[in-house]
Amino acid sequence: MKIFFTSDCYFGRKLTAVERNFIDEEDMMESYIESWNSRVGKNDVVYHLGNFSWDPLSCEAAMIHLNGKISFIGGLYDSHLPEMSLIKIGRHHIINNSIAVLPEHNIVMSHWPLIDWPGKSEGSIHVHGGDIPMSLDEKRFNANINNWNGSPIEFEFFKELIDSQTP
Repeated sequence: MKIFFTSDCYFGRKLTAVERNFIDEEDMMESYIESWNSRVGKNDVVYHLGNFSWDPLSCEAAMIHLNGKISFIGGLYDSHLPEMSLIKIGRHHIINNSIAVLPEHNIVMSHWPLIDWPGKSEGSIHVHGGDIPMSLDEKRFNANINNWNGSPIEFEFFKELIDSQTP
């Protein structure tokens, strides 16, 4: 089982699709699903850090095609997530905190980038969504799908980046 992070897919949002140089929202959805499934296996875990989809129909349509078990930290446009069938039956789930910690991997996750986070001074890694650039010096990574060629990023990749920065 591998662990992945992503955010800000905005499935179903036409404006986002156009801004990201797709023909339309269907083109963006098809591209992201193909890219996601080429990296994420059926038994992998994906932490989606906000703004998964624009509307309930697009949300349901995307979820049924994506590999992995998805854990969601809600973003501004995720109020419809609790009503999705794959969440109701337990295939995916919602983390009911705006900040979540994976202590076994020394990771702090949130939708919004944090200036300070639990364990920062002890070297914990902060993974977030949004549009703020990442900072390798601070061990802060932006998981926005738009930054990573339309696919989730594996935790091991973040570790390799950090290790390459350590003298």
